[in-house]
Amino acid sequence: MVKVSKNKKNSQDQGEDSDKLLQHLRDESEEQQAAYLAEASELPYIDLNIFPVSIEDVRALPEDDSRKYQMTLFQRVGKEVRIGVVDPENQETASFIEKLKEDNNWSIHLYVISFSSLKKIWSRYAEAPFLESLERMQISLTGEDLEKFEKDFGGLLGLKKRIREIPTTQIVSTIMAG
Repeated sequence: MVKVSKNKKNSQDQGEDSDKLLQHLRDESEEQQAAYLAEASELPYIDLNIFPVSIEDVRALPEDDSRKYQMTLFQRVGKEVRIGVVDPENQETASFIEKLKEDNNWSIHLYVISFSSLKKIWSRYAEAPFLESLERMQISLTGEDLEKFEKDFGGLLGLKKRIREIPTTQIVSTIMAG
């Protein structure tokens, strides 16, 4: 005779499931509040928890500024940038965005985002692309090692800066032309 036993969850597993459900409901409620704020501010709303964001775009705005002004740059195509803000009424943030616009000659499209979306973006700053790792190595080198590094990788670091300034369409055209 075969005995079938039901797999019962212990109380710890049930507690973890409840915590996950509550967190999901909180996040959903926070996104709804951000959507209402966007509507009241007559701005578009975007959920960056589901919208794909490249680390290169995120890093176009320093992390310190992102945290200070509770905002993020989440998409950049040439001089067109999309910025998400938690509080569109914050005057310091508005002044900083205006400064970014003037300093970089950007055309800025403003969106309202939730704080949980912003926290997700902040976690992306920890990702270190290859060229940024090279920059860190350059800072820590001295003397002969620094000269060798500059000789071997200096062109790559210059290329990185140049690529950030050139519109994507121009880069693609150059690649296609050979």
